[in-house]
Amino acid sequence: MWKVGRYVVLRPIASGGMGSVHLGRLVGEAGFSRVVAIKVLKSCARSDPDAGKMFLDEARLAAHVRHPNVVSTLDVVEADGETILVMEYVHGLSLARLTRREGKKLARPPLRIVSAIMCGVLYGLHAAHEAEGPSGKPLGLIHRDVSPQNVVVGRDGLARLADFGIAKGAGRSITTVDGGVKGKIRYMAPEQLGGDPLDRRADIFSAGIVLWELLTGSRLFDRPNEAETLLQILTGAYEPPSVHAGPLPDGLDALVMRCLAKDAEDRPATAREVARALEACIPPASPIDVGDWVTSVAGHQLDEQASIVREIEATEIDAVLPTTVKKKAKTPELTFGLYMLEEKRMLAPVLDTFCGWLSEELGARVTRTERADYHALTDAVTSGSVDIAWLAPIVLIRVGDVMTPVVASARGNRLGYHTAFVVTEDSPLQSLDQMRGARVAWVDRWSAAGYVVPRVQLRLQGLDPKTLFGSEGFYGTHSAAVRAVVEREADVAATYAYVDDSGQAVNGAWSVLPDARVRVLATFGEIPPDVIAIRATHAPELRERLRSALHAGIASRSMRPILESLFGARGFRDVPSAAYDDLRSALRLAESLGLVD
Repeated sequence: MWKVGRYVVLRPIASGGMGSVHLGRLVGEAGFSRVVAIKVLKSCARSDPDAGKMFLDEARLAAHVRHPNVVSTLDVVEADGETILVMEYVHGLSLARLTRREGKKLARPPLRIVSAIMCGVLYGLHAAHEAEGPSGKPLGLIHRDVSPQNVVVGRDGLARLADFGIAKGAGRSITTVDGGVKGKIRYMAPEQLGGDPLDRRADIFSAGIVLWELLTGSRLFDRPNEAETLLQILTGAYEPPSVHAGPLPDGLDALVMRCLAKDAEDRPATAREVARALEACIPPASPIDVGDWVTSVAGHQLDEQASIVREIEATEIDAVLPTTVKKKAKTPELTFGLYMLEEKRMLAPVLDTFCGWLSEELGARVTRTERADYHALTDAVTSGSVDIAWLAPIVLIRVGDVMTPVVASARGNRLGYHTAFVVTEDSPLQSLDQMRGARVAWVDRWSAAGYVVPRVQLRLQGLDPKTLFGSEGFYGTHSAAVRAVVEREADVAATYAYVDDSGQAVNGAWSVLPDARVRVLATFGEIPPDVIAIRATHAPELRERLRSALHAGIASRSMRPILESLFGARGFRDVPSAAYDDLRSALRLAESLGLVD
């Protein structure tokens, strides 16, 4: 509990990208008091001047949108080094919470309830799109984050659009930096993902997703990882809602699919047009009926919420506020470094989400830095410009004096992986000694599976890798090395492989390539896992917070897909130091024999 201006910030009730939302109370003169919702800039963002400007922009933009279906912005206060955004308190829950069910299925409200909620959202969205500034000039406002998390349905039966934190409009003092993608990926329009110019029809696409999911009770874009989700959105690979929901009123399929048109030109021109068409397909329920539905779904939660509000209203603020307020310490900053593989560059928005989550978990602002190869990442670590890093095993060995491993990635019951030589299915090569004169594709000179270990293993089998091959090429990533074989640029590639208990390779870098018809010529192993490590000079307490956060994240339904996409981890385990001894020995041998630089 603390006070900012005439507002008392109380218990948190939600968390978003830049800020957390708290229940609060306006304390006015002559005993006047009112319960409000207060959005507070997150601690990890306070040291970022751009974040502060975006936060103020949200208040300025939202203040120009006045409509019953938009959460009202009442005030913005800067005092005592803190900025808060004050909004009306809505006695209700987000649409995401109202439709949440176990597993991947969502609740399916009655059709008239769906119509009432979505028409409210669309009319509120239209009001935002039509909003004008003080001069009467259109703001050109685009919400950019229409999703169930940002729709609040009250016990009064009204659906309200909330959170203009990443909205885009002419009134902003700051725009998105470096072409960054803002919003929730599974609710984005194709042009938003591609970084193309946006207009209000991007919001219509997002609203179409929400409508599709309410009608079907399932996620429209629910691929195993963010990369596949991006591909599904960009290719327009989805079906009408009736395919999943069964028969629907006439015209509804066509309306939804118009909203979800890949080309913005093929979508309805305005959100109001969509709302009126939806009303014609499904007459909306009355606010009383919607309120009764909300109560039937979440009455217990709302009763608890009401009890908290009554407690806040009855609290004597002066009696519980501390007499002195400690000055808040400056938020620490940490840099997360990694070698950004080519096939993961489209996951940059996912990496931003990871850094934001990690910022909250560690109580520090975490920013990312990528390097083009292992050598450059090693230089960044040894120079002191990286605090936390995702490290391949060879890199970990080379920087082991300055970085302390925190967790290792695990896939199933195995921590590590193997190295493999792969060839096309029709390749005449049947054994390692037949590779003489062949064209080989390596990954990187510091790649354990893609260079160091296979060269050592060849030497141990009496084959000199320095003279064995007719030509050698370095392709930077495992998938690129395998692709060189598939496209006949190389005859054999060194890469990683995961093997089963019988020693058979079951998947590897070729698994991410469509129609990659390859076979494994030989495997060697086992190579220890990649790790997330922290600079050894950081306090042990920070290292333990990082370990705890990663273990909790991989167990979380929301974070697990992100961690899997970025790091290929289905679990995290403590790092066994002895696991790297064999690789250290192999590296020393390779260096002594002149097999690696």
